[in-house]
Amino acid sequence: MCGIVGSINSKLDLNAAIAKIKHRGPDAQGAYENEYIQFGHVRLSIIDLTEGANQPFIDRKTGSVLVFNGEIYNFKEHKETFLKHVEFSTESDTEVLFHGLQFFGIDFVQKLRGMFAFAFYDGIKNKSYLVRDRFGIKPLYLKKEGHGYLFSSEIKAIRSTEFSADDINKDRLADFIYHRRLDHTNETFYNGIVQLPAGSYLSFDHANVISEIVQYYQVPCIGNGNSEFNPVDLKAKITDTVYIHLQADVPVGSFLSGGIDSSIISHVMTKLTNGSVSTLSGRTVYEHTENKLIDTFLDEHPNVKSIQFELDGSQFYEEIFNVIKHHDEPILDGSMFSHYMLCKKAHENGLKVVLSGSGGDEVFGGYESHSIGFMSDYLSKLKLRKFSKSFKKYVGFHQHNASWVASKIVLEFIGQKWKSILKSLKTPTLKVLTLKAENEFFSTKCKSYSGSAFERSLKYQTVPPYLHYEDRNSMAFGVEIRVPFLDHKLVEYVAELKQDEMFNGTTKSTLRRAFKNDISNDILFQRKKEGFPSPIDTALQVDERIKTFFYHNLSVTPFLNVNQCKVLADDFYSNGKNLTLYWRVLSYMMWYSLNCAESDQ
Repeated sequence: MCGIVGSINSKLDLNAAIAKIKHRGPDAQGAYENEYIQFGHVRLSIIDLTEGANQPFIDRKTGSVLVFNGEIYNFKEHKETFLKHVEFSTESDTEVLFHGLQFFGIDFVQKLRGMFAFAFYDGIKNKSYLVRDRFGIKPLYLKKEGHGYLFSSEIKAIRSTEFSADDINKDRLADFIYHRRLDHTNETFYNGIVQLPAGSYLSFDHANVISEIVQYYQVPCIGNGNSEFNPVDLKAKITDTVYIHLQADVPVGSFLSGGIDSSIISHVMTKLTNGSVSTLSGRTVYEHTENKLIDTFLDEHPNVKSIQFELDGSQFYEEIFNVIKHHDEPILDGSMFSHYMLCKKAHENGLKVVLSGSGGDEVFGGYESHSIGFMSDYLSKLKLRKFSKSFKKYVGFHQHNASWVASKIVLEFIGQKWKSILKSLKTPTLKVLTLKAENEFFSTKCKSYSGSAFERSLKYQTVPPYLHYEDRNSMAFGVEIRVPFLDHKLVEYVAELKQDEMFNGTTKSTLRRAFKNDISNDILFQRKKEGFPSPIDTALQVDERIKTFFYHNLSVTPFLNVNQCKVLADDFYSNGKNLTLYWRVLSYMMWYSLNCAESDQ
């Protein structure tokens, strides 16, 4: 895991840009420039810790250059097959990627299994490529500059140091405040800075000064396959995926929340690892069902070294500005602060790599929207017996009100637009901005209700913002997070399963069944999804410094309706109402104040 920055057919202060992302790669840094490109790199050494694996990678004969952020998990396989004729000088995955691109061109990206964002200059063809992995696990930002581009792993390295309200992308601000959306488009909070889309690459022809963005991967439609479900096969696939994600020449740990996903990842690690496995857990000071299950997991896995800390919010004010600074944009909710503190704890305990359960919900159907989608499909196809059976089990197992679930299914049939309208009528929002919020609807290619629900989760609603905060929080401390559940081979395997096999009336039906005899039923068949615990509500209520900051900065933060924001804050501090809306306004204000402070320096 590393950081990359540079320019294509343009210019930037490369050394200054590298310095701004140094936290991503504290172990080494390097730079290369010619008349066409500037490539900078900061290295977090994970595989092959020798200096020979430092970047940029350069071939003096061809003039080709590579800077790469991420991990290629099948690099050893490529060394023994496609590239067996190459004489390698390192044991790194970077060199495999470099030679693969030199011999096979940009199409080599199709052979990669991993997470990656890289810049490659083909010295023979005089072309540059910027490439991002299939699900956007690794970030890559672009800024059009003259007839070329600036690029970086983080916005801070390519944005202007001068900042004003004119630099704010008002549409994204309104989306963030009113609809709780972030990273659901390729735009950012900064006008003129965008993300390279996941599963895409930018090709730049230097001779003709022509560029294009090519999508090389489409997210598969889950829940529309033809294969029978075999729990033994699924467990084997997940085990194989975790195994390749353990490749490292440094210590590897895992997050453990007590939830199904992190427990499965941690459990598989204990089966694949000699000696103890380090797990990281944040414990709340209040009642939290998932937290209690951490102890259940530890009782069953004696070879686990548990690293725990208390999430009491005592460091919230001291750290929250650092969190937002690392993210370059406002953050959605308090779980991102808790996760940041977890990454800090990983660093303090010498862990350079941590496996996460992120993606489990999105791939295996952990959200309400997936279950509603499945039941809507059964009803639309007149599979009435299947619908009735799954409906009763879903209502009973997850302890939902039957009328409420039925109303959700009805809303599924009327479409996104009307669902949004009805939701806005039900929960009117204070007009805390002077901006209008246009409601954008997510375009999906999958035809079924369930397939569309999975596609929205993977491409728009949850995976992009979650990957954003996992990357920024971990890289703030020189820690690499890996997400086995978002391995494209595993996702494609799940997508091949028949719809009737994917859902039996509980969320994550296949995942629960695959590990039924391996993990405690208390963990595996927990009914309620609680999410990552956060002390944000307590911290916001009791810390007078936050309250003072909010009221003091209201009038100097652009696009805020000051009177309505005062009503919001008064109501929150008096009655505890509108926590999430209050937090998003506060987060935006903190982000703006940080930008202004940097601009004044």
